Amino acid sequence: RHMVENKDILKGWRWYCALDKNTCPVCWAMHGKLHKVNERMATHPNCRCVQIPVTKSWKELGYDVPEPTLSKGMSQTGEELFSALDPTDQQFVLGKAGYTGWKNGLFKLDDFVQDTYSPDWGFGKTTRSISDMVGKGNVRALTQGKIPNGTILNPSKLELPPQFDPFDTAKKFTDDAFSNGKLSQADYDKVKDLIDTGSFTDPDQ
Repeated sequence: RHMVENKDILKGWRWYCALDKNTCPVCWAMHGKLHKVNERMATHPNCRCVQIPVTKSWKELGYDVPEPTLSKGMSQTGEELFSALDPTDQQFVLGKAGYTGWKNGLFKLDDFVQDTYSPDWGFGKTTRSISDMVGKGNVRALTQGKIPNGTILNPSKLELPPQFDPFDTAKKFTDDAFSNGKLSQADYDKVKDLIDTGSFTDPDQ
């Protein structure tokens, strides 16, 4: 809310995670991503991440002064920072199968991110399972430190199952509530508008 009230000087907020071995794959993947000012942080229980307000540049604000230098944690993506971790810590975060697949290019950290939606808690995120990404038959090989079929799959050609779309779930929930008389026409139209514009991130809205 405070960021929305200051949208005249902000361009959004940046996802910032704890950057340690106790940080989950989802938060490592989300680290550094820029989000809209009015977007809530859709995360998971016990998350330690924070929203860092990102101001517009001095030039965008109309000042001719040198731009500040960003810290390493703010200027690099989660993938880049995770790549610099000790391999032991990387495996601790991803697990043996996840580490083997990630290290050999089967998938990136972004592939671990699964969007979720609950009518009680709103939008969130959870970690996709390895079997969901590469198939149950390949998990054992990855756990043993082996590449399925002895080859490294091309990440761009790896066929991942379609991601769950929380907005579709929100639409269905809204339609059902309206059909059952739990939403008035006015509330229904308001919620549908929030969903269609991508700003429906909080069930209290």
